Amino acid sequence: MHAYRTKGLEPAHCTKAAKASRDRSLGISESQQVAWVSRGLGAGTVCAAHCLLRSRRIFARFRGNPASSGPQDHRAISGQGPTACRLNFASPAPIASGIRDRPGRGGAVDARASVRHWGLGLALLLFWTAAVAVSLYWDRQRMEEAVLEQARRQAEAALDTQAAVRHFVTRVGGIYVDAARGVAPNPHLAHLPERDVRTPTGRHLTLVNSSYLIRLIDEIGTSGPAIHVRTTALHPLSPLNRPDAWERMALARLHDGRREWGEVVSGPQGRWWREVRARIATQACLACHKRQGVRPGQMLGALSVRVPLAPLRATLAPQWHALLTGHLAFWSLGCLGILWTLRQLHRWRLERVHMQQDLERELANERALSEILTESLSKRPFEARIARILEITTHAPVADLDPKGAVFLMDEQQQALRLVAQSGLPPPLLESCAQVPLGRCLCGRAALTREVIFAGCVDARHETRYTGMQEHGHYCVPIQHGRRLLGVFTLYVAHGHQRNPSEERFLQTVADILGNLIDRHLAYQALQQQAFHDALTGLPNRALFMDRARQHLEEECKRRPVLSAVLFLDLDGFKEVNDRLGHEAGDRLLVEAGQRITGCVRGTDTVARLGGDEFIVLLREIGTPEVAQRIADQIHQVLARPFRLDGRTVQVSASIGIAFNARRPVSPDTLVRQADTAMYQAKTTGKHRTVLFTEPSEASGGRS
Repeated sequence: MHAYRTKGLEPAHCTKAAKASRDRSLGISESQQVAWVSRGLGAGTVCAAHCLLRSRRIFARFRGNPASSGPQDHRAISGQGPTACRLNFASPAPIASGIRDRPGRGGAVDARASVRHWGLGLALLLFWTAAVAVSLYWDRQRMEEAVLEQARRQAEAALDTQAAVRHFVTRVGGIYVDAARGVAPNPHLAHLPERDVRTPTGRHLTLVNSSYLIRLIDEIGTSGPAIHVRTTALHPLSPLNRPDAWERMALARLHDGRREWGEVVSGPQGRWWREVRARIATQACLACHKRQGVRPGQMLGALSVRVPLAPLRATLAPQWHALLTGHLAFWSLGCLGILWTLRQLHRWRLERVHMQQDLERELANERALSEILTESLSKRPFEARIARILEITTHAPVADLDPKGAVFLMDEQQQALRLVAQSGLPPPLLESCAQVPLGRCLCGRAALTREVIFAGCVDARHETRYTGMQEHGHYCVPIQHGRRLLGVFTLYVAHGHQRNPSEERFLQTVADILGNLIDRHLAYQALQQQAFHDALTGLPNRALFMDRARQHLEEECKRRPVLSAVLFLDLDGFKEVNDRLGHEAGDRLLVEAGQRITGCVRGTDTVARLGGDEFIVLLREIGTPEVAQRIADQIHQVLARPFRLDGRTVQVSASIGIAFNARRPVSPDTLVRQADTAMYQAKTTGKHRTVLFTEPSEASGGRS
């Protein structure tokens, strides 16, 4: 309930703008409408700015500051917290120990972060809604105050008008009106002899005092929900001027010393602004009120006015609708802004998480590549390095790589791929993939096309299958050096995995490192072949033979006494064949002779060509001297078979000398010299025979 006291103390919420509006018309001016809308937009803008600032702070806190991040910051990637990530580039942990970042590892934490994120968004929406609602309520209250101020101004204007009329009528002692116009004589003025008069023309005029005139104006001049003004008093002359309940309460307040009193009153007919103003008796009032014992200066009663609020509110309805529409539109824009900001924050958060995951994966890949490169430059055996590089690659954090794979080397003579290293392959696959022709299965296609072959499942290209094979996919990457195909390495991926360019780049880098390693190995083998093998027959030369003989005869025999032998061979009749058929035929004879000799010994033995038509054989751990004699007999037999050279058949034989180490360490030079001496004795005693070295033989003569 709103109450005002005027011409005394003003109410606390009666603003200067409200006071200034007393001199304006009934409608709210355009500037006031702009002020209301501006206040609403200003409040909404402040709320929106606060929300955006809050969102920015949240995003800044989410992004984190790498310079001030604590030890816990590494948990963002591993799924242990939503903080920023600090990558530890100095971690010495090897890749093969299990650095593997699988998707979904931090799913629970991501879910909690999403709940917090959208919970914050809901809180911002609720806060924004509350801010707009408060702004709308505040503007509604300002409009209500404007309505009340307008009603109060109208009430005071009506009271001022009626007070002026009353003052004039009282001053002149009343006015006469035509009774024929519907104005009945005032019975309370019957004691006055001049109450009723007749004009010379016969018109009946009756005297009307101020109170009666005000009542006549209120009854005749207004109808419906309009402004009503009347005179009332606690003890009126006319019963029609008796106060109602509210007026009685207001009159009591006026008797307490107030000059005016007004407030909003609700009733069956709606809400009204009601106000009373005290009537002070003057000397002129005694003509009517003398019988009541009234003296000048006393309060006779009051002028009472009531102003309906509904018409005033109706005039402000368009402005209220515009204000409501503006607030709704601004609220909608704010909600859209908050939702857009939340969506951007969510997208930025996901992008950052993905970026951090990619950075960690790339870092792990770089570590893996560093370890692979280090392994490729190590001094370990070639196939051991290949197997280790394969193990590192299969355990690198590259998507859904399974710890299975294989490396094949190109066999140019067979035009096929030869399996040299594998990890996790089942036995049936080891047998069927020991040698893969070009163009067969995925690996053969990769070698034939020299392009990366990817399969996300077991499709028609997967020609090699076995019982119990599970669903899987493949990356098959050709290993090249320049334009030369050196091999293929294949890795297993999960069924349904999608091809990824970053994975392919990583595997291509591994293939390049393998290509460099294999090329260096082939070059080393070529140098070894040139340095330690005979250029014509491909057999080890004297240097390689002496190196192997020294390792066995001097080092191994020290640790474990075993019986070994050296066979020195010289072809009988080779010079005649070479002179008769030419050097090319002689060379082919030497090549085939070396192959026949090699076929007679074991894989652990060594056959070497010393030069010309001389060959030497190291027999390791023969057990008994008879083994060396038996191998020498086999050599005699295979060399005695005819040789086909340029359509001609030739035959040669061999003189063989054998020397034993007597199950003790011995110098290889000594043993070779003894075998040479025995061979010379065999050659001088008839050829095509074998002679065992003995001390008397050495005493009887030999080659120097």
